[in-house]
Amino acid sequence: MSLSIPYFFSFMAIIILLLSLKDGRVKAFGTPNIGDLENIQPSIWAKSQGLTNINNSIKQAFDINSNIVAKRGRKIAQAINFTIASVIFIFLMSIAYSNFILKRGGNIVSENKKNTDFDKRPKMSQSTSKPETMLATNNRNIEENQQFGFITAGMESLHEKSESKKKNSNDEKRKKD
Repeated sequence: MSLSIPYFFSFMAIIILLLSLKDGRVKAFGTPNIGDLENIQPSIWAKSQGLTNINNSIKQAFDINSNIVAKRGRKIAQAINFTIASVIFIFLMSIAYSNFILKRGGNIVSENKKNTDFDKRPKMSQSTSKPETMLATNNRNIEENQQFGFITAGMESLHEKSESKKKNSNDEKRKKD
């Protein structure tokens, strides 16, 4: 439950911002009513009456738009407050979580390994024998490598076995003929 509080505050901030955009869809532009300008009686004060009508319409538009800006400003302030509350809850929850981890004695992952005693494990024996290596080659390469001394002791016994198999197979062929 406590993990969802910052998400709730962030969600509310986004909703409030979207609603504030919806509030200012209607704007006033300060254009005077054409009928008011046409109804001005021709006299020496006709121009001043026309300017007065224009000023009144501009003032009305300014007042309407000021109210829209004030409404949006209040909603944006609310959204900022929700965002600040979300950040504060995230900060407090991270402190509480790290405090909880420290009280438990460290990392949660090591909880499963608390009873492991590394000194009582059996030691690996060290072997002095070298593993035999096998070289995947044909006989001709083995003979060439023997001339240059590249064959290991294990390979010599392998080579001897292959030579004895060749001799046995050659002997069997001779007996058949």
